[in-house]
Order: sequence, then C-alpha cells, then structure tokens
Amino acid sequence: MRRIVVDASVVSKWVIQEPLTDKALKIREKSASEELELIAPSVMLYDFCHILSRHPAKTPEDIERDLNAVLQFNIRLEDVRDPEFLRKAVEVAKSTKLTFIEASYVALSERYGCPLVTADSKLAERLKDKIEVIELKDWKD
Repeated sequence: MRRIVVDASVVSKWVIQEPLTDKALKIREKSASEELELIAPSVMLYDFCHILSRHPAKTPEDIERDLNAVLQFNIRLEDVRDPEFLRKAVEVAKSTKLTFIEASYVALSERYGCPLVTADSKLAERLKDKIEVIELKDWKD
C-alpha cells in the first residue's frame, strides 16, 4: 500500500467546498479503499480546526461536527509526545523557518520515507529541496 503524509490544507478540503476539493476527496476515497495509507501528526487536528475557524461560514458547531467526521476517517495520527518524533520535529523547526506544525509534517515524511501532500503552494515551494512534496493540484490517482 502506498503511504503519504497529508496536511490540514488537504484534509480541510474534505469538509469545505473549494478549488481542489475533488482531488482531496480522491485521496480520502483511496484511503477508505485501503489503496493509500494516510499519516499525519496529531497536531494536524489543531491545524485543521484553525483553518475551519477562519472560514466565514463555519460555526463552532460545524467545526465540532467536521472534526468528529475527520476523526472517523482512516488517518494514522502520530503523537507528537513520542520523544523521537518530537525531537526530530523540533530540530527541523529550529533549522528552518518552519513552524512546529509544518516541521512535524516534514519529520513524518522523513521518518516514513514518503511524500507530503499539501494544497499549500508556498509550503511546497519552501520544502521542495528538503523532502518529496506533492502539491494537491498535481496529485495523480
């Protein structure tokens, strides 16, 4: 089974209709049919809620419902309390201009030797020389 790290910019498109939602939903479908393993740091949930909280149409009730829905999907969440993972994410954050959350995606990509899929083109550009990054717009089934 192919494995990828997904960030909140991809996962949020599962519950917000916007450009590239169709591609994000295809990733979710491939995970549901066990063709694709999705991995994310546990802090992705905070990142996800942050994105939704900035959406003008999302109420607190919507965000709670959407978070509960995402928790039902097949995403392997890596706990940042794992000392090895935490250490690596902090090292990446300190050696780059990435936030801890962004660095945690990088740390997972490196740990599992798999690409990060993101809808954030600025993040993809900043990471292209560090890890394999696939922009959601370039995702191929």
